Amino acid sequence: MKTGKDLSIDEIINLLKSGKKVILKGDFGLGKSRCVKQIFDILTQDVVRSPYTIAINLREHWGAKRALEILNRHFSKLGLDAQNFIKTYEQPNTIYLLDGFDEIGTQSWSSDPRKMQHLREISVCALKDLVGQVQGGVLITGREYYFNSDAEMLSSLGLSSSQTILLECHQEFTDTQLLKFIAQNIPATDAEKALSSLPAWFPKRPIVIQLLLKYASDIFTIDYALEDICSFWHALLSKICEREARIYPTLNPEIIKNVLLYLADRTRSNSGNTGPISQSDLSDAFESAAGFRPNDESSIMLQRLPSLGRISADSPDRQFLDSFILNGLRAENIIQLSKSWNSSMLNIAWKCPLDLTGLHIISEYIKKDAKRIDLFISIARNASSSENKILASDIVSALCLLDTEYIDFQDLFITDAHFSYLSFEGKEINRLSISNSCIERINLTNSKFTDQVQIRDCIISTIYGISSIESVPSQIIDCDIDNYEALATTTLIKRANLSLSQKLLVDMLQKIFFQPGAGRKEAALLRGMGVSANKPLGERILRKLMDENFVTRHKGDEGYIYKAQRSQTGRVKKIMTDLTLSNDPLWKYISSLSK
Repeated sequence: MKTGKDLSIDEIINLLKSGKKVILKGDFGLGKSRCVKQIFDILTQDVVRSPYTIAINLREHWGAKRALEILNRHFSKLGLDAQNFIKTYEQPNTIYLLDGFDEIGTQSWSSDPRKMQHLREISVCALKDLVGQVQGGVLITGREYYFNSDAEMLSSLGLSSSQTILLECHQEFTDTQLLKFIAQNIPATDAEKALSSLPAWFPKRPIVIQLLLKYASDIFTIDYALEDICSFWHALLSKICEREARIYPTLNPEIIKNVLLYLADRTRSNSGNTGPISQSDLSDAFESAAGFRPNDESSIMLQRLPSLGRISADSPDRQFLDSFILNGLRAENIIQLSKSWNSSMLNIAWKCPLDLTGLHIISEYIKKDAKRIDLFISIARNASSSENKILASDIVSALCLLDTEYIDFQDLFITDAHFSYLSFEGKEINRLSISNSCIERINLTNSKFTDQVQIRDCIISTIYGISSIESVPSQIIDCDIDNYEALATTTLIKRANLSLSQKLLVDMLQKIFFQPGAGRKEAALLRGMGVSANKPLGERILRKLMDENFVTRHKGDEGYIYKAQRSQTGRVKKIMTDLTLSNDPLWKYISSLSK
């Protein structure tokens, strides 16, 4: 039975106390095991009034055929004698928390759908035996696509839709939930460092948050973690691989890491972006990483790799479920290439560019050593003349995210590439040519192109920082541009990386020309955007506006009043939309005041 409602931990506990059977489904890392732990912790706080509660990790009962086999293994692992409990294990005063129905049996594969269904039914037969005999509440968790359908799942577990509550995990946390998590688990050292917002790159899927909760103390501290995505990513990847290696002791973290890197690289050539990853791909990835074909235990590991899930109920193929981990792995492949050159990567025609997560990871890595800039430009140059054009575009995009005012690309020519995000914000760009490429987003705010820069015959989805085709720089030639997003509101102006004098001018023009009222008091114009702290500069800008006939001034009861010269409205609108790309003499003069 699906209700379509959100349920809290307390509400799930009440269902279990009333004897309900509850199934919680969700992809890897969405918090199923953590939910089980929280419920167990709450129910065992008051052993007098709460039902007797048993939490069983089904992964530890692989191959079990009967309920008593599960119980005997469970109590034996705890060092307890199960015999006394087994006499009454089916009584209604006991709640069972059964975590991981997808991990109790091997996940072999067959091309025959009926055989596959039979294999899944056999793998959970001990679980079916247990659930069918107990009278108390039961919570069962497992991954979304283990069974082909809810009907198959219920049948295999011996349950009916009328007696079972079906729950599904949320895919992501909200910013509010994440801030609460950080405040509770990684408290700031003092009130001044308490977080009020999160960086755009911060992962929101529970798969990552779960790892943070488990390893927060040695993954990061607040002092640096939210500022450095590269360090955060490398610590996270290390912990993911260490976690999986502990589950499968015959494998080491490096093998698991290289399997994930291989698969992430393979998805670059798929138009589907996140997959599909075939069973053959999984075996090839393992052989590439370990040097031999996978055995039975390795095959099990491959079926449950973190952040991978079934592409659909009817297919054995996998796909990456978490974009943060996928793009982190893709970025890691490029970083590894810079450390150990592999020319074969140039022969692969990638189809999928890095998103901002991957670009920021590479950019932060380059930032840690200035010598890496020339190294990565050299890699981009090699890629630009090979099959792998997207490798070149990824590196250029990452370099453009560096916190620097000038980038010389050393006569780099890129054609037939794909850029997800190209930011020239606040930079002077030199000796770069891009042609016949797809650019999803390009930011020209406060940018400057030399004559040795050219972007020609490209398809551009959105240009940020200009208002229309009339304001496009002369270096952008014969491009199809779908959208322009100018920076016109106060909030966007604050994001535009303007100099102090530019901010003051824009704020004054906004108030005088576009806010209601016949005129603006001088005192009102010298407030906001930092004007009050820089009164002499503000007064100088007002004098220039009068000298250039943008405003008139007359004496009021409480000081001077400034009124707009409406004949200049068109000119002001163009300044306000072009901002850093404006060639207006007024804009250039005001800009010079901050130099």
